[in-house]
Amino acid sequence: MACCASNGGDPDSKKRSDDIDKMLIAQRDTLRRTVKVLLLGAGESGKSTFLKQMRIIHGEDFKEADCEEFRSTIYTNIMKAGKVLIQARELLSDPEIPWGDEGNARHADLIAAAPSNVEQYSDMAPYFAALEELWLDSGIQATFARRSQFHIGDSTEYFFKQIKTLSSPEYLPSKQDVLCSRKATRGIHEYDLAVKKVPFKFVDVGGQRSQRTKWFQCFDDVESVFFFTSANDLYEDAFRIKPNGDEYGRRSREMFEELVVQFHKFHGFADKVIFFTKVDLMDEKVKAAKDAGGCLDGYMATAVDDDSTSLGDRQAVYTYLKKSICTPELREMTSPRIHMHSHFVNTTDTDLVEFVFEAARSTMFECRCCQRGSGLL
Repeated sequence: MACCASNGGDPDSKKRSDDIDKMLIAQRDTLRRTVKVLLLGAGESGKSTFLKQMRIIHGEDFKEADCEEFRSTIYTNIMKAGKVLIQARELLSDPEIPWGDEGNARHADLIAAAPSNVEQYSDMAPYFAALEELWLDSGIQATFARRSQFHIGDSTEYFFKQIKTLSSPEYLPSKQDVLCSRKATRGIHEYDLAVKKVPFKFVDVGGQRSQRTKWFQCFDDVESVFFFTSANDLYEDAFRIKPNGDEYGRRSREMFEELVVQFHKFHGFADKVIFFTKVDLMDEKVKAAKDAGGCLDGYMATAVDDDSTSLGDRQAVYTYLKKSICTPELREMTSPRIHMHSHFVNTTDTDLVEFVFEAARSTMFECRCCQRGSGLL
């Protein structure tokens, strides 16, 4: 024993100490290799859906218990959508929208008086039949057709078409249901995932106005920022489809400019990737505009440098949207220390998200190598 003591003490203690040292070295190496990505954007821009996709593609897929947790979120989504449609039918005019069946007015009264947030199936069960009848009413369908004039969840039609499935006591959300569900992000959430053996730390910060003061708390050690903005809403704003047009576009531009300028001022070099989300919804409107033979208005035509460009020209619209967020002035202000790249994506499409993220990841590592080569890292 004395000999053991003279050689460093108890062998078990030494082994534990060595194991701890190895673990600390491994953790230090992991931290050094970790790519920290900050996810920012306005509320309902697709950040959280993107994170769900990262979990499906690169992490632990959603198990049955995980999907169960989204049931109450989906109940709440469809209840709130029903309330919005009822109110919009009453408020929209020119022309006013009548009920297809006056008897559905009583269903509307029932839903209007119901709680917006629903936790349990037993709380939701009394309203399924009324919601189903309302969705089938021609007045509600006419209201939904004019949804560009008011705000409603993007997955409204998706969930209403599944109302019979949702109304079953045994209903378990599918993976696609989980992706289409919507719940506002509050606070700061970190997610660690390995992508092709490279550790990533995704930091998701709430996009609501009250949450944005927390953005700048997350700048330390960030190598890349993914900024999310809805291509669908930007398109609607550009063509004044919504009554108070340009509000979303203006807010997104202001948010992105503030983010880039502050990052440039306090952080120095950083890679920016802009994800234009909900491109599937925008493409529907682009196609409709093309079928109608519409043309870009004056300022938008100038933005794409072609007065004859049709607003149904998908690539021209993409060009305009990219210039509307990442302006030449902003690029010049921060050049060459901030790189900006853009991608168009539907965040509920797993294959597309995987493809686009791989493109963004490749660009990110190219920039990382450039930073090290220039001495910026």
